[in-house]
This record gives sequence, structure tokens and C-alpha cells, in this order.
Amino acid sequence: MIFQLVQQCWISNEIAPFQANSWHTVAMNEHRINQSPHTLAIDIGSSSSRCEVFTGDLKPLPSTFSQRTYQLVTGSDGKAELDPENLLDVVRACIQQSIKLVETIDVVGISCFWHSILGVDDSFQPTTNVLMWADTRAAEAVQSLSHEVDPISHHQATGTRLHTSYPMAKLRWLKDEHPDVFDRTARWLSFPEFLQYRLTATLTVSTSMASGTGFFDRTELDWNHQALQHAGITADRLSPLSDEPVTSEGGIHWPQLKSAKWVPAIGDGAANNFGSYAVVANHPALMVGTTGALRLVTDCPPDVLPPRLWQYRLDERHALLGGALSEGGGVIAWMMDNLQAPDHDTLEKEIARAVPDGHGLTVLPYLAGERSPNWHSDAVGTIHGLRFDSSPQDIVHATMESIGYSFAAILDDLSPLLEAPVEIIATGNALRLNQTWIQMIADICGHTLLLPRTTESSLRGAALHAMRQTGASHPSPDIRSDSTRFEPRADHRDQYNDARERQTALYKLLVGANQ
Repeated sequence: MIFQLVQQCWISNEIAPFQANSWHTVAMNEHRINQSPHTLAIDIGSSSSRCEVFTGDLKPLPSTFSQRTYQLVTGSDGKAELDPENLLDVVRACIQQSIKLVETIDVVGISCFWHSILGVDDSFQPTTNVLMWADTRAAEAVQSLSHEVDPISHHQATGTRLHTSYPMAKLRWLKDEHPDVFDRTARWLSFPEFLQYRLTATLTVSTSMASGTGFFDRTELDWNHQALQHAGITADRLSPLSDEPVTSEGGIHWPQLKSAKWVPAIGDGAANNFGSYAVVANHPALMVGTTGALRLVTDCPPDVLPPRLWQYRLDERHALLGGALSEGGGVIAWMMDNLQAPDHDTLEKEIARAVPDGHGLTVLPYLAGERSPNWHSDAVGTIHGLRFDSSPQDIVHATMESIGYSFAAILDDLSPLLEAPVEIIATGNALRLNQTWIQMIADICGHTLLLPRTTESSLRGAALHAMRQTGASHPSPDIRSDSTRFEPRADHRDQYNDARERQTALYKLLVGANQ
């Protein structure tokens, strides 16, 4: 009875209000301290998996955070894979660690990397490894598809590009290059579908995960049969589409999870926006971890999608628009390791004191090819303007600025959808550990950046989404008062604009424009 009364105080399932009567909020919290339902959040990234248990008022339970790291298996041919069984064991270990002090888990929410694909046979045994977004072996398949599919129509229909990062291209590559594997595969899944089936014996795929495949229709919210045809499969080789929670039909080894409702996984980018409360038109989220992204949540996606942006989904009601970079903290870490740069603290202090673009270098940071804004998967890294007095610090500094220019380009494309005053929510460990970079991006983009004091946005987003899908909700905090502000410095804007124009000219010369 108490739980039913508390439910009546929770706000509706729409993101837009994100407000609740303050008296009701206090009353809820008093009940939840002692009788709060527990939500297990799982965040599966490309380099680590994390778990944590949250209470009904979205507070993490002490001693429930766990994390396990791993590395992509890569190759000179462009391979970027994870072993699905090994990854499943890692996630199980995280779950085991997180729930050992908790009596009951009521809800499970999952955030996972977008754009993965793996095959399974009739016995649900893997026929492939997990092919990750960074796998570029489908480059020739993309070229073939570009002669069969109108790229503009495909982009408008699916919200995705003809690009190696998407499962559509990878399926075509497997069909062309590995027909034996392709033919013995009964179903094609993202990793979280594989996880859900192994742990609950139920098979569904969320609107969010499906939207990142390249064969999902962004307006009809169903599989796009033309795209499936070009990929070489039919819809019956994919999971049923559903955002509804499922319960275990077997496979659960933990008594705490026997009665839990499992909410189908959402993409990690959607979870990051949701968990950092970047869900309104003046609060896009800018994330820099190993890679980077700039994303905006909207319930009114444009009829005509801007040509350089992608559109995925948070759920059936809310779209996610933006751009994703293959470069971010990973490129900076690579440079620091290979250029004998100073330690992190020393480097950040030196860059903070340096003049914007004072090094005179122009960098194209595409060590893993380019995704946003121009989607040249065969682009490579370039440093132009080196002299004898150029230092490792200069190169790292110029690379950080160049990544900032990519974010500015994505923001330019998002600008018709933004509302004033624009305040960008900064997330990701690479930014949290290098606040000089946050200030640099604020100066380049000309907008305030807010760094929330709370961390683990994707975990929180997975928990919040799962709570809402099972009938609960939680009002948003005052994100503006709970963040560190980085205001743009107008006196730096001209130097950055000049440097950005110089980078654009070098890009057109070496890579080419993709309009």
C-alpha cells in the first residue's frame, strides 16, 4: 500500500516535464530511505563494464559499484572485436560484485555500446565475435553499397550513413567475404541482446539499440526492408522489437535477481544524455572518453535530417541527434605515450598557460578514420607545420584544439534545433580529468559548458530509463547549480576561428569535402 501511494506521487513517463512538487519529492524520499526499490544499472563500454545499484530516488548504494576492464582485439586489416563469451563473463562478474550485499533487485537497466553485431546459430552459440563500431574491414562493402543505395535517401530513411561503423555494412562484408559464416548464422544480434537472452532466456531488441544498426527506419520505427535487402538478410533473422521489460525464464544464477524486471538495453550515448539530464533543447551533451560525441535529445526530430548528423533513438518518443568522433581521449593518450610528453598534470598546466593556436600546427586527428562530421572512414592522421622548436606539448595541444573544432562543426549543424541560452553539459572521464580542455572547447564553440559534479552518467541513465519503463520516475536536479561553469572567453575566439579555417583548408586538400 505504501509503495502504491508513493507511485502516485511520481511524475508521468514523459521526459519533458522533469519536475515534481517539492513537498511530494520530500515525502517520497522519506519512504525510500527505508523501503526503496533497487535498480541494478549495467553499463557496457568498449573498454570496461561497470555496475551499480541505485535506490528509488536514484542514489547509488554504498559498496555496490564494480568495474572490469578489457581491450579490443585489433588487427592491421582493421579488425576490432570482442569475444562475446568473455565479455559475458566480465559482465557476470560485475553483477556478482555489485549485488552481493543487496537482498533484492527489482529492476535491471542496461546501457551498451551502439553499432555492435554478432551472429549466433540455432543453438544460440556465437558464429562470430562481437564486431565493434571501430572495425573497418567493411570498407569495400561500403563502396559496393554506395553504388546500389542512394546515400542521401538511405541517410534520410535510417538516420545513418553508409559507413563501416554500422552493422549494415558489416553484414554485407560478412556475406561477401565469409559466406560460410553468414549462411550458418541463424540470427544477428547486438551484444546486449546476446546478454539478455543468456541471462533471462528472452530475446528482444529495444528501439534505441535497433536505431543504431543502419537498417532501422527513423520515422516508421520499424526495420527498413530495403536496407535489410542490401545487407542480405530478412527481418526474421533479427530480434523482435520491444521496449517492454522482461522477466527471467531461466538462466539467472543470483537469487536477488529472480523476480527482477529486465529493461532492454539502450545505447550508451542515449544513457549518457539521460543520466546527465541533457534532455532539453538548450542542453546538448558533449562527451569525451576514449572517443567523443555531441548529442541532443528531442521529441520533434526534423523531417529532413541535416546531412552530416545522425539520428538514433532514446526510446519510441525521443530521438537523439548529433555526431560521434572516433577521436577523443584515446588519441591524446596515444600521443602522450608515443611522443614522450610530460606527465598529465604538467602537460595540462603548460597548455593552460599557452596562447591559443600559438604552436602554429594544424592537426587532422583521424588515427582511426573519421566519423563525424564528414564521415571519411579512410582519413588518416596528419600534423602540418612542424618545426625544430615544435614540442610534444605543442602537438598534444594542437590535437586537443582540433578535436574541439570537430565539436564546433557538429554544433553548427545542430544549431537550428537548439534553444537559447545554450549551455552544453560536459561528460566523460577525459574531460573530467582535463578541465583545461573543457575551457578550450567552451572558447572554440562560444557557449558555456557545465561540468556536473556527479559522475557515471551512463550508469545513472541506464537506471533512470529502467525506472521509468517500469512505472517510476525521478525529478531532475537543478543541473545549473550542481555543476562547475566554464564560460567562453571572447578574446580567444578570433585565434580559434582562424585556426579552424586553416584546418578546414588542410582537410579539403588532403581528405576532400563530403557534402
